[in-house]
Amino acid sequence: MDKRIISFFIIIIFLFTTFNVIGMKEDLKKYTNINLLTPSPDDEEDQFQKIDDHNLVYISDIQIVAQSFIPTKKYLTRVELKLHQGVYSSNTDLIVSIRDEVDGSDLTYIKVKSEGIPTSENYSSYWVEFDFSDISVTIGEEYYIVSRISYNDLFFGYSWATCMNSDSVDNYPNGSMWSNVLDENYGWMISLNDTCFITYGYDDPYAFPDLECVGSLLWGDVTPGHMLTGNFYIKNIGAPNSNLDWEIVGYPEWGEWTFTPDEGYGIAGGEEIEVIVTVVAPDDEDSYFSGLIKIINTNNHDDRDVITVTISTSKIRDNSLFFMKELIQFFHNMKSYIIF
Repeated sequence: MDKRIISFFIIIIFLFTTFNVIGMKEDLKKYTNINLLTPSPDDEEDQFQKIDDHNLVYISDIQIVAQSFIPTKKYLTRVELKLHQGVYSSNTDLIVSIRDEVDGSDLTYIKVKSEGIPTSENYSSYWVEFDFSDISVTIGEEYYIVSRISYNDLFFGYSWATCMNSDSVDNYPNGSMWSNVLDENYGWMISLNDTCFITYGYDDPYAFPDLECVGSLLWGDVTPGHMLTGNFYIKNIGAPNSNLDWEIVGYPEWGEWTFTPDEGYGIAGGEEIEVIVTVVAPDDEDSYFSGLIKIINTNNHDDRDVITVTISTSKIRDNSLFFMKELIQFFHNMKSYIIF
């Protein structure tokens, strides 16, 4: 075969192979990028009130109902409400939203068709999930789950299971049920009941705590063997929505030490806790002791800090010798007084 023809075929095979390899690399790159996308963290149950004592509140053309709650997680993902269609329900949609003021604007909402809400012949209610777009919330602030129908209905649209509170029992102390009767001028009114609800959320996956210890323990002219008391502070100077777990892992070998507490969990960003320290000073007189108390972030042992400790003990006087010296000095003074 002509060498030129052979060379031509070699070039064709080379180009074909090269383009296929490039294409494979591009496909691999695309595939890799898809798999490198950071998945949404798994949410978990946060706030809830699950007791159903067969009381009901109606969500209708004349009434909007809300339940307040205080989240402990940075992101709110979804809620579950215990509901059923009303006795005379129709095809009206149910809107569930989240607000930071009961009469404010919706931060997020979802609309559910009536087919998605179970019917009930014996007034039993059922847990229904409302998975709206995730929102960022402020931990410790009050928010509201607001339920309303999407257009007017002449009859009750939906029934929301509730639980009656009393003077001695509050089934959900972090919030309350609210209602707004639209054909009256009272506006939003708080109730003695709490609805049946569950909120779900997750913490910021990039919120890291940062351990800092504040203070020192310095004792001078201490009587040997005496008990000393002091304190220092453990602070989380990390992200505002992070939580610090910590533990004391080391302290000086001299002395008898007690720490209250000696470990802890969930110090929020920007907050601090006090540690009370007691130590029995060594028996050595006229001596100097120093050392370190070591504290770590139990979830990241590279995050650590120390508290410095120093103790200097005094020299113990011989009281019998001191008394004799004082007595001699007394008679010496008396002699001087008599002579002169």
